[in-house]
Amino acid sequence: MIAITRTLSSADLGVYYASAAYPQLLSRIFDLGMPHAARFYLLKFPNQVRYICKLVAITAIGISPFIGCIFLFLHRLPIEVNEISFQISENWIVLSIYCLLLILNSIFNAFIISLERYKMLLITSTLPYLFFIGIIFYKANSGSITVTDILVQLAASELIILLLCMIPVIRAIKQTKKVARPFNWKDVMKYALKIYPNGLMKTMSTRFDRVVLSFIATPVFIGQYSVLMTLRDIGTIPVTTYGQTFMNELSKAIRLTQEGLKEKGSIKKMIDKNLLYILALYSGGFIAFLFLQEYLLALFFHDLSDDKIYLMSAVLMISAIPNVLVGFIHYFFLTMNKPLHISISSGLALASFCGFVAVTYKNLGSDSFFYAAVVSAVVGFIYLFIYYRAILKTLPGRNL
Repeated sequence: MIAITRTLSSADLGVYYASAAYPQLLSRIFDLGMPHAARFYLLKFPNQVRYICKLVAITAIGISPFIGCIFLFLHRLPIEVNEISFQISENWIVLSIYCLLLILNSIFNAFIISLERYKMLLITSTLPYLFFIGIIFYKANSGSITVTDILVQLAASELIILLLCMIPVIRAIKQTKKVARPFNWKDVMKYALKIYPNGLMKTMSTRFDRVVLSFIATPVFIGQYSVLMTLRDIGTIPVTTYGQTFMNELSKAIRLTQEGLKEKGSIKKMIDKNLLYILALYSGGFIAFLFLQEYLLALFFHDLSDDKIYLMSAVLMISAIPNVLVGFIHYFFLTMNKPLHISISSGLALASFCGFVAVTYKNLGSDSFFYAAVVSAVVGFIYLFIYYRAILKTLPGRNL
């Protein structure tokens, strides 16, 4: 992000973020919930890597033509800024490939975590982006850099990630023997479609906002908003990564509880303790951010003369606290095979986001999007926390 903000003008920055938001949004619409389904079934049946890979390949081949057709006609939308429409029109092939790669990488990322190949996860999370940064700075120093250059490099980085992800997956396929399959493609798709609304709604509230802004806001505002939102999202990565590995341990604990070998109260203690630690960690982080705000924002913005940037960054960073709590507690519902609650939570969060913007837009204008981010995260967490406690009571096993 530093590489991008340091090389693009304020207007081009908004054009870039708006253009990139479309494939990021559509990747969640077309993934059909497969990343979560692959994760769930690999944890349950680790010997079925080959079969699940086959389903992924068929899914990718099937949706590719639809993705291409959408991007081919997307520029015809009545977008406020012509430059955004132009970039989508000029780069529809690149954006289509980028969208498809995002889908595949989200699925294979689930494979790597389920197989506990954490070193490869570290490599895929760093090496492609170091390549991206190097190319961007090289192009910037050798001449002017365009939005198209960055979009191409985004797609190239995702391609590198896919090739790296295939290494442990192919090894796992070779090492596993063919065994009887206790499920079929209908079971996988049934689970995937249950969790599908969650992925869709989550992206709606993190990418759909930028798509909406492309119709009503200036590129400069879209750029500022997107940088601040990306900063917040970067701050949630540690909990997201931890939650994915925690899901493995939680899955074992729930299985032991259902077999009567462990007290179900221990699961409540395990989750509550983690929620408390996360709350304390991010509350402390937010306070530290307030002291370092000026120095951190100076890394990403050429001009900090607008005091509103400081206020809006503080508002978005405080929304990170309920956001990470929501992200962590998701893994309980995924492990318990209760994806519907996650989808409902995401739906409530999106509804509260849109509702808040609709009510306050007249008075606050585009700034209402910042405050809506806080409201939606709180609503989503409250719903999930209530049902997490309710589901624990129905879990078979010994009480404390």
